[in-house]
Amino acid sequence: MRRTYHSFLCLTVILAVFLLSACGSAAGNNHPANASSEPASSTETAGEPQTRKVEHAFGITEVPSHPERIASINLEDMLLSLNIPLVFGMSIGEGYYLNDKLKEQGAASEIWGESLNLEAILAAQPDLIVASTAFEQADYENLSKIAPTITYDREDWKNSLALIGDALGAADHAKQVIDSYDEKAAQAKIALADANIDEKSIAFIRMTGKDFRVYFPNYQDKETGKEWPTYPGVIYNELGLALDPTVEAWHEKQPNFQNMTVSLEMLPELKADYLFVTMGGARSTDDEIKQARETFADFEQTSVWQSLEAVKQKQIIYVNARHWISSGPIANSQKIDDVVEALTAVDAE
Repeated sequence: MRRTYHSFLCLTVILAVFLLSACGSAAGNNHPANASSEPASSTETAGEPQTRKVEHAFGITEVPSHPERIASINLEDMLLSLNIPLVFGMSIGEGYYLNDKLKEQGAASEIWGESLNLEAILAAQPDLIVASTAFEQADYENLSKIAPTITYDREDWKNSLALIGDALGAADHAKQVIDSYDEKAAQAKIALADANIDEKSIAFIRMTGKDFRVYFPNYQDKETGKEWPTYPGVIYNELGLALDPTVEAWHEKQPNFQNMTVSLEMLPELKADYLFVTMGGARSTDDEIKQARETFADFEQTSVWQSLEAVKQKQIIYVNARHWISSGPIANSQKIDDVVEALTAVDAE
């Protein structure tokens, strides 16, 4: 009896090991690292490679040919414009201009913080991560432990969108998004010219908790010499509106900077016909923006502010920093809407 029991126990153990090995093998084949050995799915053509090598800012990464669960790390604007299967994205919480689109995708969202919440990203079970180049090498390596990770520059969004589209097999869609945006900008430029706004000068000011910053249309990278657009650069670059001559002079002296901090004494030097003003930044909470607005309301009563030509002409346009201090086809499209609505309405009055 004891011998029979012993034989039965050994057989049971062997069977359990066999079953665990089979399950482990099946699970391993579903992991991105083993994707090349997985049978073609219904979304793939028979014999089509299941992975592809993608070159990006941090190197070359082997990614799924048809990713089904993509996590975005600070590139939500571009990825949402492509309608790809997004399962994770970054948000600021209430009031963020991409919240509705993230919800439509059913994507889990994480509030921006001082560091990446790797546990939240892991919980979303992505098979591909698309991240901003703003992160450090250590962040990239940690993300790569969760899923294959590719990185792109958020500021150079048109070029990055084309590269992302190619990496995800959505090159045609990316081109369509860019073409549609360019067409919108061209039509807006015509509308502004028809409203006699194209010859008016513009300045863009951002108020933070500490200072005033006047933005330039673009800036030059010191290392490469390449010129990059700034966040409000759409006003000048795409819509062709004139830069305040004072800001233009400041820009010539500091071509490598996106903006310039100005003192109260320097503000009256602005000669712009129209002044765009924003407060806070892309990550500002409702309370932070409200506090900044209250602080600015006090400043609006000062003689310094009242001396500005645009203020005298009541040609001040307040815009939301959440999309103005961001970049991408969605944010920039909203900026165009803001400019056309504000300036053509002002001219009509």
